[in-house]
Amino acid sequence: MENPSNEIYSFEDLASINLIQSSADIAMPNLKSIESLGQHVEMKVAVVEGEKDNTGFGEVIVDASVEECAVLEFINFSRRNLNDFYGKDGGILKDIFKNNNHCFVNRSIYTLIPGFYSREFIWKVIWKRLSADEFIVVYEPVELNSVWNFPIAEDKVVRASSWTLVKYRRLPAFAGIPQTKI
Repeated sequence: MENPSNEIYSFEDLASINLIQSSADIAMPNLKSIESLGQHVEMKVAVVEGEKDNTGFGEVIVDASVEECAVLEFINFSRRNLNDFYGKDGGILKDIFKNNNHCFVNRSIYTLIPGFYSREFIWKVIWKRLSADEFIVVYEPVELNSVWNFPIAEDKVVRASSWTLVKYRRLPAFAGIPQTKI
């Protein structure tokens, strides 16, 4: 992650990044502020006419380097993330297929509302360094592929879809502590 010049992005990966960035660019002018539960978190929402998805936006500054933040986002299969997934997040099944050092496929099935079928999300997750001070991570919804060899879900599930763009921008350190805007 420190030297992305060695990373080779396929045409498909670059197209995915561009698609998600374009979707976010369309939604940005329509965002309206909403009340946030955290005093340091700015939250906004948008409904874009003609788009099937609603858009949520959050922004916060954290005490960490931009690299630390991007790594934590990208290590979706760490013990901590899996404990959160199966614990507080309501997850019932998670599968990861690593394509390369900057792209993996994440299938996550959640029980969101008791009494309703579980929701299955399948995302291609790609990180890319845009500059020395900025990373992005995109989550693009994709269809299930037999190459990934994911097990069939035992419970009835409904396929859900969402896209995500996460930007990490380095800010000047505060009292010697690295700062990143997410």
